[in-house]
Amino acid sequence: MSFATERPAWRSAAAVFVLYLLVGYGSTLLAKGHSQSAPVWLGTAVLFAFFMRCHDRGWLFAAGWLASAVWGLLAHSLSPLAALCFGLIEAGSAALGALVVSYRLKSDALSLATTVRLIAGALLTSALGAALAAQFWTQLGSTTSWWLEWRTWAFSTLLGILLLVPVVLAYQGFQPRRSGGMTRNQFLAGLVAFAIFVVLALSVFSAGVLRWGNSATTLAYLPMPFLLAASMLWGARGGSLAMLVGGLLIVGRSAAGAGPFAVQDAFAGEAVVEAQAFVAIWAVLLLFGRGLEDERRRALATAKDWQLRYARTLTATRMLSAEFDPITGQATWNPGAEQILGGHLESLQSMNDWLTHVDTASQPMAHAAWERAKAGHSVQADHYEVLLGGVSYWVEASLAPVFGPDAAVEEVAAVVRVMPAAPGDGRG
Repeated sequence: MSFATERPAWRSAAAVFVLYLLVGYGSTLLAKGHSQSAPVWLGTAVLFAFFMRCHDRGWLFAAGWLASAVWGLLAHSLSPLAALCFGLIEAGSAALGALVVSYRLKSDALSLATTVRLIAGALLTSALGAALAAQFWTQLGSTTSWWLEWRTWAFSTLLGILLLVPVVLAYQGFQPRRSGGMTRNQFLAGLVAFAIFVVLALSVFSAGVLRWGNSATTLAYLPMPFLLAASMLWGARGGSLAMLVGGLLIVGRSAAGAGPFAVQDAFAGEAVVEAQAFVAIWAVLLLFGRGLEDERRRALATAKDWQLRYARTLTATRMLSAEFDPITGQATWNPGAEQILGGHLESLQSMNDWLTHVDTASQPMAHAAWERAKAGHSVQADHYEVLLGGVSYWVEASLAPVFGPDAAVEEVAAVVRVMPAAPGDGRG
């Protein structure tokens, strides 16, 4: 489900305009740096998310351009023409990066392919926007250096996209439900992990940690496993929010001059850049972890779907399938086999059990078929009678060996068609 399906184009454009300004104002409250570019910036991520999921990009691009220009007027005191140039850099770089992600995007799930495209699009948006913005500020005669503007814009934009877009994708089409979702124990475990992270993050990323000197940087890793644990326990929605809040907390504290990255700056704003890179690495790690989990979940759902179809087809046609160990004769029956055999499956746990229930006249034939299959030869359908619980079942059994890499028989596959049951004759 996309934004375009939820609201008309003009409403999406209005949402882009309002959200960009609100998020931009909130970003400036989190941290202030030494450059024109904000050290914490989520405005580009808002544009990126809307451009990525909406089809009518004309309205959205115009709204994003206008919102960025208004931000340039209000936050940077630019002239109208300079503000329009600033807005074009912001909206244009976000649109190009979002185009990389939205190409053939079929779902909101963060699969591995989508994760790779998201990272590629975020890198394109941040690098291109940073290069244009750094040149823009230096042409305007800003007192900051080109490289400082590039670093600040690139890292803040990249981190903003990596933190905010997963939240948008996770909550796309969200509707509150009374049932489903995580269990109470899972939620409480994630809450404990996140609380531990917050306590450790506030302790590590504080002014007091500066007394540890250069060795303080090793303390930065202390709270992160708990943030990762909370993110994994809470799933895509809760986990993406946890990563967003935790990442902004670390970068904001570092920009304020606290924490292990602020011990010694080789250049202006180094602490913020280090914090941004640190959080970005953990965000990418979580994205790939979620991508792997999504692939596993989809593969499991596909396997269960095919298993259900297979079981229903066998039951409807009164067919059984089984795998027998060629050495022990241990049997593994298909799901639903007990429905066809009238609840007598427990008495057929091995090939020996099966042979003992074959009628006396057909036992030599059935035993010979088993020996041929174990020896590596396929056996076409044999017809005989099986007696279970006083009920006579006429069956048609085919056996085939399954060979392993060493050309030895690993198992014997069996397909058994069960004819309509006939009343027992007292035997068995």
